Amino acid sequence: MGLQVDRKIAESWLNEAVKRDPANQQAHYRHLFLLCQKWGGSHEAMFAFARTTVNRIPPESTLNSILYLAFQEYVIFFKSFENKPELVQELLLDKQVREEIIAIYQRSLEKRNTIEQVSDYWPHNVTAWWFLALDIPKIVRQETQKIGPHFTKYPWSLFYQDPKYNHKSCEE
Repeated sequence: MGLQVDRKIAESWLNEAVKRDPANQQAHYRHLFLLCQKWGGSHEAMFAFARTTVNRIPPESTLNSILYLAFQEYVIFFKSFENKPELVQELLLDKQVREEIIAIYQRSLEKRNTIEQVSDYWPHNVTAWWFLALDIPKIVRQETQKIGPHFTKYPWSLFYQDPKYNHKSCEE
């Protein structure tokens, strides 16, 4: 297992967290990261965990964004680690992926009109970023209206370079 964490120990930590709070965002997100291929896991394990989580949590939970996070990690892996943009494009255009994520959105985060807890800003940012990647502006608008001025550095900074740090523009 990547990150030199034993899988059984990691699962015991997750199980303990879930016993205390079945929809604990941080425990689930961190476990998902542990399962990522870039950290020695696999895409299959990461997606299986995300889908299992989505199927057992309440529809109103912001933890439903975990599947968007899994897709995001897939994109990062193939764009940044493997330099295979064609696989990213294939994923973004995949009809089944689009149907699945829209269905999850419609039964969960779409129904949340406002963000009530600080901890919920990040899941909504992940959601907005993912739908921006999929070029579904209606959902991006819905989510960014909820977010208001509370954009998080991650995930927006993943593929965006602030022009003020572009050396060529500084020289001009």
